[in-house]
Amino acid sequence: MPAEPVPDDVAGLRAANTRLRELLADRDARIKEQAVENAALRELVTALQSQVADLAAQVKAKKVRHRPAKCGCCGKSLKNAPVTSVERRQVTGIPPVKAVTTEHQVLTVKCGCGCETKAQAPEGVTAPVQYGPRLMGTGIYLWHGVRHEVAHTERMRRLEGRSACGLAA
Repeated sequence: MPAEPVPDDVAGLRAANTRLRELLADRDARIKEQAVENAALRELVTALQSQVADLAAQVKAKKVRHRPAKCGCCGKSLKNAPVTSVERRQVTGIPPVKAVTTEHQVLTVKCGCGCETKAQAPEGVTAPVQYGPRLMGTGIYLWHGVRHEVAHTERMRRLEGRSACGLAA
């Protein structure tokens, strides 16, 4: 920062003003550089958060250790014996699905003038009881999948010369 000019020193004020403008320009250039760096860092943080979430999902996996109780040769207890290897077998399942029912209450309200006005139901809610798109899709998938599987099994049995109960035809 330049030394403080004397108030009636116009040339000194102009020089100080010029120097301050240069300092502001330098500061603005640094802010632009930092904005570019911040954008790159934000992308990196987003990528890292995604990786951490993936790792956390893997860590949440339930682990069940199956340790032999007795030696397969001599029958001695293996309670405190050291583990020499681990064979991993993973079973991936889908947790039980819980249906959620949303009751839409369409209200009729009476105005002070005596007129009653009924609200509109949300789009797609057209009956007193109906199934949501996910449940309908699952039902359709299962219905067609089961029908296809039954038909396929029957065709295979006919080709093998067996009846529906598995006996030779």
